[in-house]
Amino acid sequence: MVLIGAGKEHKHCHTPTPTLEPGVARAAVPTHTPAPTSAATQIPTAANTPIPTNTPRVVVVPITSNSAMATHTPAPTHTPVPETESIASISPHLRHLEEKQYMLELINEARENAGVPLIELGDNNAAQLHVESALENCFFSHWGIDGLKPYMRYSLAGGYQSNGENGSGGLCVKPSDGFAPLRSARWGVERAMRGLMDSSAHRGNILHKYHKKVNIGIAYDRYNIEIAQHFEGDYVEYDDLPAIVSGMFSFSGKTKNGVRFGEKDDMGVELYYDPPPHTLTHDDIAHTYAYCYGLKVAAFLKPIPKGWNYPTDKFDSNYESCPGDPYGTTYENVKGDYVVAKTWISDDTSFGLDADISKVLQNYGSGVYTILVWGDIDGERAVISEYSIFHGITPPDTYTPR
Repeated sequence: MVLIGAGKEHKHCHTPTPTLEPGVARAAVPTHTPAPTSAATQIPTAANTPIPTNTPRVVVVPITSNSAMATHTPAPTHTPVPETESIASISPHLRHLEEKQYMLELINEARENAGVPLIELGDNNAAQLHVESALENCFFSHWGIDGLKPYMRYSLAGGYQSNGENGSGGLCVKPSDGFAPLRSARWGVERAMRGLMDSSAHRGNILHKYHKKVNIGIAYDRYNIEIAQHFEGDYVEYDDLPAIVSGMFSFSGKTKNGVRFGEKDDMGVELYYDPPPHTLTHDDIAHTYAYCYGLKVAAFLKPIPKGWNYPTDKFDSNYESCPGDPYGTTYENVKGDYVVAKTWISDDTSFGLDADISKVLQNYGSGVYTILVWGDIDGERAVISEYSIFHGITPPDTYTPR
């Protein structure tokens, strides 16, 4: 059994707010010049700029010696799982529901023991469709054979909350390989859950206190079982989903479940870029044992009075490349833009903005732009929403809700 993909780790510092630059005397009225030196924010630094660490979100667990798929053992005497099931007519998130309910029980048992709130099953189809593709095409990875990462699939399937995926997969065993069949799908669920809980990163995702739901994917035949746990929050509802139209980036919605934006209405908004996805080969996928966001290309700032200026409109990102990235994305010395929004809403119930990102689009062009929105949950900074926008490209319709 191979485990992939712990939940994503986010780190964020507050976005600069328009205050006088330290060490500059306060003027009664700001000087109305194109760039008044007495009307600046603190200069963004590595300590106060919202740049996530993009820590690799993966633990690779080697096949255990007692794996039924790793030793030539006699077939069990009880009836093995069927090779196929007639489930195509069932909505993906409802397929293998008995096994999913059992995995949810195991997840909630672990969460209860850890003293964190219980969660419920979600109805996002991405996890199920992904593991079915993995079983059919003889691969397993966070990345799909269509080149999509978990957060992209999740968005295409209608999701827009914070989210992160755990995965457990087999080795594409064939009957001719001489291995014993699975004892049962339920046994496969138990075995996967034990492996995930034995991994600190995966366990951290399972026990994350701000998760609200889990979308479970389960696909199996006589010899293989593929499982995905795609956890999500439940902190926003959009009136207008994030969109890019004619160079303008906008969204609006309502917060829920205790989200606040701090005393200064300090909403954090960041934009990441991935190149246009393309079909991956089995060799490509074999090296993708992790997934990360793409390049952080923009962070958004609140509007300030006319005649005032922020001290800089650029920031630098410099962090390790994502292991096994099939697109070869370089994360070193990335220049990003601070974009001052034209409108900004962040109060106790509502959030949203409008901003001109035409310069960002000129620099990066077509691809997948993913928004992360930060807020405060129980006084702690956390991602409350993630959503991927396919700009200038047509995404696969595999995950579109029907």
